[in-house]
Amino acid sequence: MKSESGPVGTAASSLLPTRVSLVAGLRDPADGRSWEYFRAHYWGLLVGYAKSRGLGPYEAEEVAQETLIAVSRNIGSYEYQPGKSSFKAWLRGIVRHKVADQWRKRARQPDTTSLGEGTDHCAAPDDAPDEVWERQWQADLVAAAVEKVRFSVSADQFRLWHECAVRGVPAREVAKTFGVSGACVHVAVFRIRARITREAKAMEKAMENAAQVQKAAAATEVR
Repeated sequence: MKSESGPVGTAASSLLPTRVSLVAGLRDPADGRSWEYFRAHYWGLLVGYAKSRGLGPYEAEEVAQETLIAVSRNIGSYEYQPGKSSFKAWLRGIVRHKVADQWRKRARQPDTTSLGEGTDHCAAPDDAPDEVWERQWQADLVAAAVEKVRFSVSADQFRLWHECAVRGVPAREVAKTFGVSGACVHVAVFRIRARITREAKAMEKAMENAAQVQKAAAATEVR
C-alpha cells in the first residue's frame, strides 16, 4: 500500500475552527466563519433531535432554523456556570423550547398530512431526562473528533481504521486488500480509536474551559 504519510489534510484542517473558539466566535456577529461552521456542524444534530421528539422532517428543519435564530439573538447573554450551564445544556434548552413550540403549532393545525413522511402523529414526548440529546451530542462530538484526527494521521492509517471501525470489514480482509499484516491493521485501529476518544474528551473539556475563561474576562472588564 502506497504510503501517504506526512501533513495530511493540513489545509482542510485549518478550516475547522476549534470548539474552544466557537462560543467566542458566535458572540461576534461579524465572525461569519464561526456561524457557518456552527450551522453546518450542528444542523444535523438539531434536526435529528427534533425528529427523535416525534416531529416530521419539515417541522424538524423549522426547529433547527428557529434554534439558530435564537442562538444568534441570545449568545451574548449566555454565561457559563460550572455544573449548571454548559453550552451543551444551554443549546439543549433552546432546542427543546423550539420543539415544544412546534407541538403547540401542530395542535393549532389538526391536518398534518402536509408535514412529510416520517411524521409521528402521537402525542409529544414527555420531559423526562433526555438521553436522546446526550447520545446525539456525544455522537456529534465523536464525529468532530474523528474529523480532527483524520487530518493528523497518515491517510493509510486512517483508511485501515475506517474499513474496520466504520465499514465493519474484518481485519483479516482489510489486511489482504491493502497488502499489510493483520498486526498492522490491529495497531492502526487501536491507536486511532484511542486518539479519537482522547480528542473527544479534550474538545468537550476545552469548550467548557473556554467558556469559563470568557466569563472571567467579562467580569474583569466590568470592574
